[in-house]
Amino acid sequence: MEATGNGDMFSRIARSYDALNRLLSLGSDLRWRRILVRRTAALPGARLLDACAGTAELAIGLATSYPEASVVGVDASEGMLAIARRKVREKGLAGRIALLQADVLQLPFPDCAFDAAVVAFGLRNISDRQRGVRELVRVVRPGGRLLVLEFAPPASSFSGVLFWFYLSRVIPAIGGFVSGEPRAYRYLHASVVGFLKPAEVVSLLHGQGLRAVRTLPLTAGIACLFTAERPS
Repeated sequence: MEATGNGDMFSRIARSYDALNRLLSLGSDLRWRRILVRRTAALPGARLLDACAGTAELAIGLATSYPEASVVGVDASEGMLAIARRKVREKGLAGRIALLQADVLQLPFPDCAFDAAVVAFGLRNISDRQRGVRELVRVVRPGGRLLVLEFAPPASSFSGVLFWFYLSRVIPAIGGFVSGEPRAYRYLHASVVGFLKPAEVVSLLHGQGLRAVRTLPLTAGIACLFTAERPS
């Protein structure tokens, strides 16, 4: 989770972050990340960047699914990265996953350093989304891929109405009580409300020169996986 401007807040919820994700998403976040990992389709020797890595759930999934790939995870929250480093060590992946504190708006990597970059539930937290996507495109090689997983709940469908009620009432109450940081879960609601519609995300990706942009709605459209390629 990229926490531009909110690193301290996310650090304070780091210890309960994974458990609350499982609880509040009813386990759906695990399935969504598995789909992203599968769609990454990394070749042997691939270099993969997990931007807004949070507690490294996605980085671990990538390293496990693609044992011949190398993975770098970056996040602005040192508290999240502390949890991530412990998890990576416990799974014996310290030699294959590197974790760095960095702002996605200023990634400390040369041009074309990675074969693919992935972002799970972090794009909406980036203060300047155009600049953030531009920076991700910069570090992906020509012909490489960018994959973005984000919430994209429909406003008018029955599932959308249920989701908005759950997001605005249930998640702040449970998340705030368990984590002791209610502001973080009020922020979650506000960040989803203020995020782009799927068509706007597609336009954002096209606007940064990406091609073959595709969308995959997940769980009745509550989330969406966007995939795109940097032109060769």
